[in-house]
Amino acid sequence: MRSNTTEQAPSAPPAVRKPRILVVDDETGPRESLRMILKDQYELILADSGEEGVEKMKGGGIDLVLLDLKMKKMSGIEALEKMKEINPSVSVVILTGYGTLETAQRAIRLGAVDYMSKPFDVMELTKTVRKILDKRSADVEKEQMLEKLKSLNRDLENQTSSFKKLISSQKLYSSFFHEFCNPLTSILGYVQILLMELEKKKGFADEDRERAQKYLCIIENELDRCRLLFRSFTSLAKSGKADAKPAPLKMVIEDSLLLLRPQMELKGIQIKEDLEAQASDVLIGDGQLKQVLLNLCINAMHAMGTGGVLSVSARQNAEGTVAIEVADTGCGMDEETLRKVWQPFYTTKDPTTGSGLGLLISKGIVEKMGGSIGIESKKGSGTRVTITIPSRNARSER
Repeated sequence: MRSNTTEQAPSAPPAVRKPRILVVDDETGPRESLRMILKDQYELILADSGEEGVEKMKGGGIDLVLLDLKMKKMSGIEALEKMKEINPSVSVVILTGYGTLETAQRAIRLGAVDYMSKPFDVMELTKTVRKILDKRSADVEKEQMLEKLKSLNRDLENQTSSFKKLISSQKLYSSFFHEFCNPLTSILGYVQILLMELEKKKGFADEDRERAQKYLCIIENELDRCRLLFRSFTSLAKSGKADAKPAPLKMVIEDSLLLLRPQMELKGIQIKEDLEAQASDVLIGDGQLKQVLLNLCINAMHAMGTGGVLSVSARQNAEGTVAIEVADTGCGMDEETLRKVWQPFYTTKDPTTGSGLGLLISKGIVEKMGGSIGIESKKGSGTRVTITIPSRNARSER
């Protein structure tokens, strides 16, 4: 059977626009000289007077201006002032053979980024132009990322506000909000860190770009986890034992701690890991295990407040299970509180930060996978939560 579908050739990637440089000089020689030197790498726009240069600037799209200081009628200083009125962020380099130190200082005060004397050295000129344009490109990239992050931050705050309104209407939404807030907490933390770093840095170095990309990747993964939570709640509502698939234990624990590390560092909380090399992968979905670990670690963080130590360990048991422990040096719980922790909606936190469902949901996830969860705590001495889950090896031993 012949298909009617026609194969289309892949579209060509969009052409990268060359940086646009405006050269303003009333002498033909220097103007043409600059054009010959720079034409291969940049798009050149020529103006033979200050007035024409200002008009060209009104057209927009100028990345750099090479401006002669001493011209007839409108001087370079006058042209510089008018260009800065049109586009305050445009980079301007003053070129002159007649300028004085006072004139140069005035040009810099008006916003010129550099000052070069005629006759100019070709190597020095091209190096200066490249340096200025590279910085401008980095600044533009920074501003674009900053705007995207601000937009993302606004969207997340709006979503959080909407979920808070749902809490007051139904307990089901309260449960969902609690679990949904875990990835949102991580996302907001990394967005705010990026915003602070970008706002205090003028440039955008390679190491900053790499760190930003790493944080954005974490944000993307957590947004995926938000979508998975819808399926998680459906699974929790079903009766019977859920399908168990091996989860990479060490990677899931380290990923979970990575998400909370920025908040822990801001609170002065030290993280200690003790992951036994022999501890095998466990029979629980990695998304569900991460959900449980984040619940426990966030509870520990709230219990410690500022300062303290969060310890996470994993060890292989002889009976084909893996034990994961999450311990903190926080305020701990008295016997009465310890008896109530498994009750729905019971919480010792402020009502705006806790719903009393995290431990109950974690217990449900672990038990559906054939595991168990227990808590040891003493008032003033911290809390230890132990999860015991069947290991991947348990299935082969049966």
